[in-house]
Amino acid sequence: MSRRRRQKSINSFWILIIIVCFVLIYWIWKDKDNLFKKNSTTTITTTTTLSLKPISFEPKQITKEGNTYNITINYPHFQIDFIDQNINQFVNSQIDDFINDFGSVEIFNNNKNTLDVIFDAYLISDNWVSLRFINVVYTGGAHGNQQIITKNFNLLTKQEVQLKHLFKNDTYLTFLSEKAIAKFIADNISQESWIKDGASAKYDNFENFTYSNDGKSVIFHFDPYQIAPYSAGILTLDVSKSELTSFLK
Repeated sequence: MSRRRRQKSINSFWILIIIVCFVLIYWIWKDKDNLFKKNSTTTITTTTTLSLKPISFEPKQITKEGNTYNITINYPHFQIDFIDQNINQFVNSQIDDFINDFGSVEIFNNNKNTLDVIFDAYLISDNWVSLRFINVVYTGGAHGNQQIITKNFNLLTKQEVQLKHLFKNDTYLTFLSEKAIAKFIADNISQESWIKDGASAKYDNFENFTYSNDGKSVIFHFDPYQIAPYSAGILTLDVSKSELTSFLK
């Protein structure tokens, strides 16, 4: 091989080396951010569309008028069969009971007897629906009488859940009673004997409950006159679920 051809081969070799070096430098520079991160990862973002329809309700109202009475009932409609059937039965029973009791009672001072039912939605989630109804009956006097009715629905079992369904035995009633009595005596809302009677360890005293809107506590609701005068209004006791763990099923 002549010197000229040998020199040409050497030059071609170095040109190839230079090209390779430039290619490597380019790719290293292009990916420099990941090269110097020891734990570099690539994040892939995906969007998942849930097929479940969000739990919601439509407020509805029923009004009825007779010669001696007016009825106005507000209630939620969920388009969930077992809940709507239960609430419809409740609404119809309120109407029937009121008409049976006061439908033929004479008007007091030219006023009609009235039934008003309102509701509060305490917890609406994928697992639970927790509602409070307030039944207000007025048949004369300074003010109407209020009665609380709560309803709690387990969407997984498709059942209405009452207080007795949640606990292993009745020992929880003593715990709730002691907690309620201590709170309301400290709040000085009425006579101690009144509080101790209305919050004694009886099922009927604590049967009205809802879950809090974050689902972390249980709220017990007390009718006016149960533990205090009407002027004290509807009273509640908020108990965190962590306090009830040892009693729950």
